[in-house]
Amino acid sequence: MTRKQQILVGFLTGVAFLLLLLHLVSTTPCPTTPQKYFYQVVLALSAAAFAAIIPGVLDVKLSNGVTAGGAFGVLVLVFFFVPKNYYTGCPPAQLQSIHGQVFVNGSLLKDVVVSVPVLERRAETNDFGIFEIHRFPGQEQLSYQLVITFNSQEFVVDTTITVKDGPSISNLTLTVFAKPKARLVNDDLTPNKEPVLTIYEYHLFNTGFFANINYGGVGFCTYTARLNDLKLTVALDADRSTVLFASLNYNFTEHAPGCPHPTLPANLNTFTMTDWKIDGDQVELNFQPDPANTPQCTVRVTCTRKHKSLRGLMTVRRFDSSGVFNFQSEIPITLALDIP
Repeated sequence: MTRKQQILVGFLTGVAFLLLLLHLVSTTPCPTTPQKYFYQVVLALSAAAFAAIIPGVLDVKLSNGVTAGGAFGVLVLVFFFVPKNYYTGCPPAQLQSIHGQVFVNGSLLKDVVVSVPVLERRAETNDFGIFEIHRFPGQEQLSYQLVITFNSQEFVVDTTITVKDGPSISNLTLTVFAKPKARLVNDDLTPNKEPVLTIYEYHLFNTGFFANINYGGVGFCTYTARLNDLKLTVALDADRSTVLFASLNYNFTEHAPGCPHPTLPANLNTFTMTDWKIDGDQVELNFQPDPANTPQCTVRVTCTRKHKSLRGLMTVRRFDSSGVFNFQSEIPITLALDIP
């Protein structure tokens, strides 16, 4: 390469790095610490490129014994000795927070745990039921799921609340209802007899895969909805004539091997019981989906109360699509009685 070509290459390289730095500074006027480090690298490379076409000798010696000369010496000089604080006028990143007050059965309690799984952050309420969870700029989302838990000798709280308008939420008032704990009155050891309890609480806690639902087909991709980590709780009163509370959630994932269209995002589906009916040993419950659920499904649980269990079907029906995508599936279930 001739001297003239070297000068041209050095000049164009320096200009290219300068233009890159100008673009970065104009688009990100308040860089983070890693961005500042990258700016310093680009500036040093640009200076070294221009130094390569300027005649003269430059030797740089660092305190650790390292020496550099020529264009490389200019690179070292700019990178290590140009002040890092010449980016001025940028306010420090301000912490934002999700904060509010939690009422449990109308009362303010201390040590109620409020967590935001997507942020991997949690906080406990103080004596006034107030909590605060910090988040940083860039962590805003359209909605958040807040998990509220509390456990005492008398009752337990385990509730998930979806909060909309995520970027602007700040002061929240959350009202949750505690579930009273069952107490054993008398353990009837007669075969096929249930123990006498103050509350009859039945659970189905499944870890991992629970059920597949297939849909789509002719003219469309073939889809499989997989339900994982299903949690279903049903509590009846001492007479087993009233449903005191019920909760349902599961993780939803959609699979369509070989399909060119994107699948629905994996997400936690939570449901709220809207009505129930008890006729002798027959128990029926209907659940409506949280607005954030994807897809939107209703769930009906129909069970027969047997010895220390509820056994029956869980019918999942999708209604937010059309045709072959609005599936309905019946899944056998068994809920075990929780005996304290």
